[in-house]
Amino acid sequence: MLSRLKRSTKELLTQQRRRQGRLDRLRALVDEHGAQAESFPEFEELCAEIERQLRRYPEHAFEYLVLLSRVLPQTRMFDRARALEAEHSDSVQWMTQLGEFWFSLEEYRDGDRALGRAKVLDRDYLPIYLEDAAVQRIRRNYFRERQALETILKLDAPPQELRRAEIRLAKLEYERGNFAGAAAAFERADLAGAPDAALLAAAESARRTGALPRREELILASDAGRAVAAGTDPGAVVREYLELGDPEAARYALHDLPESDPLHAWYALRIAYDQGKWAEAAEHGDRFADTASDPSAKQIADVALLAEIRGDLARAAELFSRAAGMPGANPDFAYRAGATLHRLGRHEEAVPFFLAGSVVDPRACRNEPSYSPIAGLTNEEIDALPTETLERAVYGVSAQLGIAQVCRELGRRYADAGRFREACEMLTLTSLRRPPGLPRFDLDVHTPPGRWHQLFSEAVDMFDIDPDLVIYESFHGASTSCNPLAMCLHALESPENAHLRHVWIMQFDGVIDPRLLADPRVTFVRRTSANAARLLATAGTIINNLSVEVGYYRREGQRYLNTWHGIPWKHLGRHERQETYAFGNITRNLLQASHIIAPDDHTMRALLEDHNVGELVRPGVARLTGYPRVDLTLNASEARKAAVRAAVGAPEDSRVLLYAPTWRGKRDVEHLDRAATLETLRVLQESGAHVVLRAHQFVETAVRADPRFADITFAPGNLNTNELLAITDVLVTDFSSVLFDFVPLSRPIITHIPDLAEYESERGLYFAHTEVPGHATFTLAELADALARTASDPEFAVPTDADRQRFSPHEDGRATARVWEWLAQDIDADRPLDPPRGDRPARALFSVGGLNPNGITRALTNLFLKLDPSEVSAYLLLHKSHLEFAEPETSAAIVEHARVIPTVGPNAATRLELDALDLASQRNRVISPEIDELLTAGARREAIRMTGRDRFDIAIDFDGYSLPRTTLFARQKPAIAPRNAQFLHNAMRAEQRIRFTWLDSAFAHYKHFDALVSVSDGVREQNAHDLAESHGVPEHLHRVIENLVRADEVRERARAPLSADAAAWLDEGGPHLATVARLSPEKNHEALIRGLASEPQRFADVRLGILGDGPFRPALEALAAELGVASQVRFFGHVSNPYPIMAACDALVMPSLHEGQGIALLEALTLGLPVAASDIPPFRSVIPDARYGFLFEPDAAGAASAIARALDDALPRETPFDAEAYEAASLRKYVELIVGEEAG
Repeated sequence: MLSRLKRSTKELLTQQRRRQGRLDRLRALVDEHGAQAESFPEFEELCAEIERQLRRYPEHAFEYLVLLSRVLPQTRMFDRARALEAEHSDSVQWMTQLGEFWFSLEEYRDGDRALGRAKVLDRDYLPIYLEDAAVQRIRRNYFRERQALETILKLDAPPQELRRAEIRLAKLEYERGNFAGAAAAFERADLAGAPDAALLAAAESARRTGALPRREELILASDAGRAVAAGTDPGAVVREYLELGDPEAARYALHDLPESDPLHAWYALRIAYDQGKWAEAAEHGDRFADTASDPSAKQIADVALLAEIRGDLARAAELFSRAAGMPGANPDFAYRAGATLHRLGRHEEAVPFFLAGSVVDPRACRNEPSYSPIAGLTNEEIDALPTETLERAVYGVSAQLGIAQVCRELGRRYADAGRFREACEMLTLTSLRRPPGLPRFDLDVHTPPGRWHQLFSEAVDMFDIDPDLVIYESFHGASTSCNPLAMCLHALESPENAHLRHVWIMQFDGVIDPRLLADPRVTFVRRTSANAARLLATAGTIINNLSVEVGYYRREGQRYLNTWHGIPWKHLGRHERQETYAFGNITRNLLQASHIIAPDDHTMRALLEDHNVGELVRPGVARLTGYPRVDLTLNASEARKAAVRAAVGAPEDSRVLLYAPTWRGKRDVEHLDRAATLETLRVLQESGAHVVLRAHQFVETAVRADPRFADITFAPGNLNTNELLAITDVLVTDFSSVLFDFVPLSRPIITHIPDLAEYESERGLYFAHTEVPGHATFTLAELADALARTASDPEFAVPTDADRQRFSPHEDGRATARVWEWLAQDIDADRPLDPPRGDRPARALFSVGGLNPNGITRALTNLFLKLDPSEVSAYLLLHKSHLEFAEPETSAAIVEHARVIPTVGPNAATRLELDALDLASQRNRVISPEIDELLTAGARREAIRMTGRDRFDIAIDFDGYSLPRTTLFARQKPAIAPRNAQFLHNAMRAEQRIRFTWLDSAFAHYKHFDALVSVSDGVREQNAHDLAESHGVPEHLHRVIENLVRADEVRERARAPLSADAAAWLDEGGPHLATVARLSPEKNHEALIRGLASEPQRFADVRLGILGDGPFRPALEALAAELGVASQVRFFGHVSNPYPIMAACDALVMPSLHEGQGIALLEALTLGLPVAASDIPPFRSVIPDARYGFLFEPDAAGAASAIARALDDALPRETPFDAEAYEAASLRKYVELIVGEEAG
C-alpha cells in the first residue's frame, strides 16, 4: 500500500513537472521571439499539448492565456479564448481563470460572464469571490466588491482570507466616507498586526466619529505611528495618509509637526497639492526649498516641477539647476534645467545642462533597422559622421537611443559653433521627457514616458510644423508602393518640389524601392517609433494609402492626403461581413484627412458613405482626380519598361502574363489558397506566355517548393505592381483592385473566380461579376479556353469604352500632377463647419459605455428608431466590441438607424494631461485651475483625434456611467460640437453611494454641460438638489426628457408566442407577478422576495417571475431558497423579448430603491398591465395617482402590500395612460435638445 502511494505521488510530481515544463518552453519561445513565435512549428505543438493537459489540470490556464495574448493578434486571441471558454464551460476552475484573464485585459464584460458562469457551477468556490473582489476594487464598484467580500465571509475560507475580507469591508466604508459604518466595522475586525493602511483608516474613522482616544491607540499600533513617537520619522503618519488618498487626515496629522520644521512645509506642500490648492502648495514649496538644511535632490526637483507647471520658469530653472548639482541627482533634473532655460531664451546657459542630462547608451544603434543611417555603427563611429550625415539622420533614425546619440553630437557641434539656439533644439530631442509631468512625490522617478500616442501629442505641442517635410506611408509601412510611391517619385523629379524633404514610415523589414534607397533626399523611419511620432507631428504634408497610426490627429495647417489603395470590388466599412465593425481607424483617418482622392464615383462613395463619414467630410476635401499609381502604368518610359522586363526575366518579344490572386488572409484556409494557386498556375504555364506571379508570401513559398513551377517568375517584392502592369499583356486575377488599374491600357483581363459564391457570401461584393471589366472564368477548363482566345482574338476580354468611362474616367497620366497642385492650395478642411444649420439635418453624436440589455440601451435604440433622418442625423461613438456582443436585434437596429463611429486606440494626451486625468479621478480631490486647464486641453485633443474638428451640432453622453467619456464630452467644446448634454438615467448621488463611488469624480465635470437631462420629473428634482449641494452644479442646467417607448412595437412583440418554459410557469398557481430589471442592489429584488415570504399561507399560490440578469443573481437565488420560496420564484435571466410574459402576467411589480424612470413600467402601462411600484420620485411621475397604479414603500412590508393587492385583484386595470401621446411629447423634447430650438 505504501509503495503504491509513493509511486502515485512520484507519478503526480512527474506529471506536474511535465506540465510546468511545457509552459516553461512556451514562455521561453515567446520571450525570445514575441509575436513571431507563432511562425515556429513548435508553437502550435506546445499549445496543443498544453491545452490537452489543461482539460484535467486547469490551474495554469491563466498563465497559458497570458502567453498566448503576447503572440496572437487581439481578434484571434479573443476568438481562441472564447472557444476555450465554450469548451470548458462545465469547469468552475477554468471559468474562474478565464475571468481573471479577461479582467487582466480590461475586458470586463467577458470577465463578468466567465465569473457568472463559475458561480452557477459552484457558488461556494472561494477563488471566484477573491478574484471578483479584487477586480471590483480596481473598477471602483463599491457594491459588487462588498458583495464578494460578504460572500467570502460566509464560506469556509482560510482564517487569513476571512480576516482580510473583514478589514477590507471596513476600509470600503472608510473610502466611501461612511466613517460611522467604517468605525463600527473596524471594531469588529481583528486588527492585530494589520497593515498600516488599515490601522490608519481605522484611526481616521475613529477621529471622524469623535473617538480621539481610540484614534491615538490605533495610530500607535501602526509602524508609522511608532516611528513618529520615536522621532525616527516625524512625517510617517502624514505620508501614509497621503498614500491612502486622504489629505484631510494628513492635514490633521500634520499638527504633530511644528510649523518651523522644514518637514512641515514639505508635507504641507504635498497636502495642498493633493487637495488641488496649487497656489498654496507653491508657497509651501518655496518655504521648504529656502529653509531645508539637507533636502534631497528629488525634493528640490519636485518643487521645481510645480513651479514649471505653474509657469514660473525662472524659479523652475533656478531650482532644477540646484537639484542637478546635488548628490544623487537624476539626469532628468539637468535636462529639465536645460529645458526651462531654453524656454526662457537663455540658450547658452541651457546647453551644459542639456549635455549633462542626456544619457549615452553604449549601443545606440542596436534597435535600428537596416535602412537607418546609423545601422551597425558604434557610438564612436556615429560621433565621427559628417555634420550633413548627422542632420540627415535626425530624419532617418527610429529609436530614441539612436536619436539621443545623433542629436547630442549635433547639439555639441552647434554649440561649439556658437549656434546655441539650434543646439538647444537638437538637445531637446535627447530625452523622451520633453515636457514635464505632474510631481509624483513618492516615486524615485517621475511618471515614465508614455507610448506612441503620448509622444505624438507632446511633439504637437512642442514643435512647429515643417512645411517642407513630407511623410509617406503605404500599407502600414509594409512597402514603398501604391499612390504614395507615385507621389514621391513625381516630387523627386519636379524642380518645383526640390525644397522638400521626404521621409517614409516603414515596418522594420519593410520592402523599399531601390530608387528611393539611392536618393539622399529620402530617409526611412520605423513605424510606431519615437521618431516617427515626432515627424508625423511636424510634417507639413502626409500621404497615406490606408490609415495613419491610431494616436495621430491632424494639426491645423497640416496637409493629410488619404489616397486609399484601389477601386474596391469587395465590400468596405460597415458592409464588410468578416469584421463588421473593424473600420474604426479608417473612419477616423478619413475625418482627419484634409485631402481625399478617388479614381471614380464608386470608390469615393464606398470610402465616405460606407465608413459613415459621407456628410461629415467638408466640401472641397474629397476630389475625383484619377490615381497617381496608374500614372506609373501609363507613363512608364521605354527604359523603365526594359528595366521591369529585366527584373522579371521577360525577353523583349515575350508575351507577359501576370497572375495576381487576392490573399484570403484566414489561417484555416491557407492550404486551400495555396492549392488553388498551384492548380491555376499549371494552366497558366500551358498558355505559352511568360508567367509572372505576384501573390502573398505564403503562396509564393508553396510555389517555390514545387519543382513543377521552376520556370515561374516571381515578381520581386521591391518592384512596383503598377510598373509591372505597364509590360503586362494579359492580367489574370480574381477580386483584386489591380484589375481596375489595368483598364486604361485596354488589354485583356481575366477574372478567375471559381469561389465567387463563397467569397461573396463571406466578404460581400459591390458588383456582379458581369459588371467587372474583362472575362470571368469559373473552372480551369474555362480559364485555359479564355487564355487561348486572348492569343487569337485581339478584342477578347479587353475592357470596353463603357468600362473605361465607368472605372477610369480621370486616368490620363496627369493625376499625380493634379494632386500635387491641389495640395499646394488652401486647406478646405480647416474652414468652419458649413452650413451651420438650415439646409441639412442637425448632426448629433451620441455615446454610451456599452449596449448591455437594459433600460438605457432600450431607450437609445427607441430614440434612433424614432428620429426623423431629415431632422436629425444620429451618430454613435462606440467600441466595436459593444456591437459585437450586443443582442443581434439591438446591433441591427442601431447600425440601420445611426451611423456608428467605432472607437480605436488610447487617449491622445501629453504626460501632463494623463497625470491630470489620473489625479482628478482620485477621491477627495479638488480640481485646481491648473488641473482644470489640463483636463480641458486633453479632452479637446482626444475629441479631435476621434472625430476631427467641428463635425457635429451637439455631443450627447447618453448613459453617464463612464468617467473618461463624461470627462471628454463635458470638456470637448467646441472640438466635437459647440453644445453638449449629459443624460442622467438615475438619481446619481444614490448611484454613487450604493454602487459606483467613482461617480463623485464625474460630478465635478457636470457644470461644463449645457444640459443635464434626467428622464423623469422626480429624478430631475433629486439630481438638481443633490448635485447643487455636493458639487455646486447650477440648477438651471437640469431638464427632463422622458424615455421613449415604442408603443406599436411593444404591442406587436407581446403577441409573439410564449416559450415552453414561460408557458409552463404560467400554468402554475396564480396570480403571476413579473418584475423586469437588472439584478443589482438598487432594483431591490430582495424586498420583493422577502415580501413574498412574509405571509407563506396567504401567498402560497403567488408566482413571481424575475426577468433580468446581473451580479446579484446568486445571492437572490440563495435568499429565495433560504426563505422557502424558491419554488415560487422563477429566475428567467435575461429575456430578449419580455413582452409576451409581461402581457400574460397579472401585474408588474417594481420595488426599486432609486430609478431614472423605469422603462419597464411604461411598457407595462402600454400593454394595459396593472402595475405596482415603490414610492420613489421617478415612479410618482409615471403613477401620479391611484388611477395609474399602486405605490408602496420600498421594503418587505411594502412589497407584501403590493402582492396582496395583486392577489385581491385590487390594482387598476384600465389607466388614463396614452402611450402614443406620451411618445410624441418625448420625441419632441429630444428633437428640441438636438436641434437647439423649439421643434414644431
